[in-house]
Amino acid sequence: MCSAAWKFSDDGYELGFNRDEKWSRPSSLDPKWESQHRVPGACARDGSAGGTWLFTNAHGITLAVMNSYPQGRIPEAGKISRGVIPFVASGHQTPEDIEADLLDISWENFAPCRVLMIAPFGVRHYGWDGIHFSLLRPLEENFLTTSSFKSEEVCAIRTARFREISDRPIAGILDDEVSDDSAAAIHATRADGGTVSRTSVIVDSHDIHFAVRRRGEAFQRISEIRRP
Repeated sequence: MCSAAWKFSDDGYELGFNRDEKWSRPSSLDPKWESQHRVPGACARDGSAGGTWLFTNAHGITLAVMNSYPQGRIPEAGKISRGVIPFVASGHQTPEDIEADLLDISWENFAPCRVLMIAPFGVRHYGWDGIHFSLLRPLEENFLTTSSFKSEEVCAIRTARFREISDRPIAGILDDEVSDDSAAAIHATRADGGTVSRTSVIVDSHDIHFAVRRRGEAFQRISEIRRP
């Protein structure tokens, strides 16, 4: 139930991430720079489970997780929250080492999900469907979305809309509400849930800028972080 869009520059990237959840779920905590990890980084913790949907480490690598719905079915909950997965990026300095750690996870303990890794070198995209975890073929768009509601239909509508507005700034893409069905808009709204926050990550050769805007609030920003 999330959408991500990104753009690369000569020395880095910008990523925007819409987190979609039920309105009844507690709000996330303010974003923080967490220095207790082997590789420190920025994230906002979930207000109930304590995990996160996205972690950007000090070397400018972002690991994000989205719930997945194979064949449109809502799976049973996993033994372990998927919110721990982004913290794999807190243990390594390179995309290769992060990928090796991802491939070594006991995925049978998790419900299905998509994992997105973005770094100045580019993007890698992984999938766990409840049976296999694998590196997936490169994405055709700088956009990825999942939905628990009419999964295949909604993802197709959002991706088609992204193609129409891909030349907009990231904020304009992720704030877009144009759709015949408000639940299928990139910025989603439906009776029981929708887009509860947007995370903005900007990484260049020197700095990391990380901010989260929760629904109805202004952006909560972490001070500019100097990369190693």
